Amino acid sequence: MEFTKNFENNKKWVANKLSLDPQYFENLSRGQNPELLYIGCSDSRVTAEELMGVQPDEVFVHRNIANMVISIDLNDLDILNPWLRNIRDVYRLHKKELDNFKDENARYNRLIELNVQEAHKERGLLVYGWVFDVHSGELIDLKIDFPKILSEIMEIYRII
Repeated sequence: MEFTKNFENNKKWVANKLSLDPQYFENLSRGQNPELLYIGCSDSRVTAEELMGVQPDEVFVHRNIANMVISIDLNDLDILNPWLRNIRDVYRLHKKELDNFKDENARYNRLIELNVQEAHKERGLLVYGWVFDVHSGELIDLKIDFPKILSEIMEIYRII
């Protein structure tokens, strides 16, 4: 599947945002603290921000099928720790490498890359390693060669 259009669109989007506000991504990267939570349908035709006319960081958005709030919703706080356990496991498995990073942002970015790799390896997902850099607005293709990485890992477990 070819995704060059996505990256071309991203470059246009970044240029447009910067033409309207040169500090757009600098401000966006400072964090978030919205006072509003929007729970809506996963409909792909319109984003929640568009239909409310709000900017990023003005609202938290949770979308699901039929915009329901139900007791077994996997985004409830009591299920957050098991959800984050996968990321903690990735950190644990790569702790030595990650702890060598002095720059916290570089460590965080590498953890994101490793998490994408683990998702592909463990669950056999068709994964493209893309990262949204909130500081620049760019959609970055990590160009991870999953078949190569997996063949190297599986070689360790191959029994003759």
